[in-house]
Amino acid sequence: MKTQIITTAEIKVLLGISDSSQDAMLEMANDFMTEILLDLLGLDNFDVTAYIDEEINIYDNGYLEFKNYPIEITSPVPTFKDTNFTALTSYPDSWFLEDDQKPFIKGKNSAGNLFEWCKGRLLVSYTAGWKVVSTFTVADYSSMANKTFSVKVAGTTTEWTMKASGATGNQIDVGASNDLTATSIATALGGTASGAVVTLPAGHYLTFGTMTSTEGSVDNFDLPNSFRVAVSMLVGGFVAGKQKQGGVESYSLGGKSVSFGTQADFKLFEQTVQAYLPSSKRFNCV
Repeated sequence: MKTQIITTAEIKVLLGISDSSQDAMLEMANDFMTEILLDLLGLDNFDVTAYIDEEINIYDNGYLEFKNYPIEITSPVPTFKDTNFTALTSYPDSWFLEDDQKPFIKGKNSAGNLFEWCKGRLLVSYTAGWKVVSTFTVADYSSMANKTFSVKVAGTTTEWTMKASGATGNQIDVGASNDLTATSIATALGGTASGAVVTLPAGHYLTFGTMTSTEGSVDNFDLPNSFRVAVSMLVGGFVAGKQKQGGVESYSLGGKSVSFGTQADFKLFEQTVQAYLPSSKRFNCV
């Protein structure tokens, strides 16, 4: 199962659904439509993933076309083999991206000129993807009492206050160690803890109030919100089709069929993801 990039609660807000009678269906549709969107975009994963010996094209203009993106070009640097799995001994001295949201990179030599590749295909090992969920690392639990931070999710921002003990409401008890404090925070926010690191659910964006870098650090998700909106719209089309609401319309994209409640919904979806589509994929009305 692929990592969810939007919570079902956020989908309900975007679709204007207020009751909980469809929650189980929406949760399953969220998982399914996340995979559908990946398929439409030609990606394996949204989250940061290491890919080993992926076969790629080399174009006459010096571009290397990777399947997944955004591509990490510094740490780690991509490594290459020929199609006989023999490691290359000659590499570019530097890399650059024409557009960091597209799966193309070029290499330069030490003189700043375009690196000359042999035409054909290569096998590449590389890392690509976005940070899909936010994380919070507890650095010093002993100074956390009465410090505040805020979490925004589903359009609502909630302020939380750390307490030495006796937490109530939007308060969280400080534990007896960094790890136990992380567990306490994860429990309050519906996330998970591993050591001193709290992983928040999808769509949670954390900012410090009176809390500082002395107490902890935040690494928020950098996945484009357009993908999150796109999943919600695919779920909306699924719900409309299931309930036979309005004139549900189907469209084909790269050989796949997707449905939307109205043509306006489809147009918005198209605008949302168009910049990320492989150039070979175009929409057509079925």
